[in-house]
Amino acid sequence: WDFGCLEKSVMVEQAGIKMTQFPALVDQTTYVDQILSADELQARKLSRLGIARLLSFKLDTQIRTFKKEIKEYTKMGLLYAPVGQANRLYDDFTISAIANHFLDGELPCTHEEFTAIYNAKRATFMSSTSEFASLVFDLLDKYHKLMKKLKGKMNLALAVPMSDLQGQLSYLVFDGFLSETPIESLRCFPRYLNACLARIEKMPRDMANERRYVPVLKQWWDQYLQRKKQFESQGIWDKELSEFRWLIEEQRVSWYAQHLGTAETVSEKRLNKLWVSIRR
Repeated sequence: WDFGCLEKSVMVEQAGIKMTQFPALVDQTTYVDQILSADELQARKLSRLGIARLLSFKLDTQIRTFKKEIKEYTKMGLLYAPVGQANRLYDDFTISAIANHFLDGELPCTHEEFTAIYNAKRATFMSSTSEFASLVFDLLDKYHKLMKKLKGKMNLALAVPMSDLQGQLSYLVFDGFLSETPIESLRCFPRYLNACLARIEKMPRDMANERRYVPVLKQWWDQYLQRKKQFESQGIWDKELSEFRWLIEEQRVSWYAQHLGTAETVSEKRLNKLWVSIRR
């Protein structure tokens, strides 16, 4: 941290028009960049991972012991092989573990605040990371078993719901998913994946429901992806859109594996009402 104070906002002038911009730190793997964002929440989202990267440089000695100290570490890389390279998972895991442990509240804006957070929480970092590794191993193990079930010959009558399920999984587990996903949602992944398994097992005898549910899910998901693409092009992160995305997962559990329970009350009506409230 050698760039002074990270201001919460600054006033800039472009073509004679004054605008509020929000400084952010962007993770570039081996260093961080400082940029200006037009959106405050997007700036915070970027800075959280940028600051996690800076913390990783100070935590290098502890990070080097992960392979030895975290029993699931090597297994996680093997389970991730169908998705991507193990080294990418390990980097994603590291940044996510740091962000979740050190940066769960107000982000530091000065070198002094950055050092204070590091000193206050570094002693419990390894125990916190071991706990996080257990979650990541569990969800990757469930994901791996699901993908094995999806291999092989497919009954053509199940092609449409199976395609929907495969699409769902591709948006849950991908390169960078650990740092991209809120920790509250990551903790729900084992339940989401168990619901996927329950869906597969009953799919041949549940086609009437599949024919009703899949078009609704597709409409929601297409809407979500279109709005997400729009916001990303505008440099915006929208809390309600993120809420909508994870509420779709809860609706899937409610429809396909109600016995697993949902994290909150969910219904078609609630999702449709939430969608209308999201900015355009």
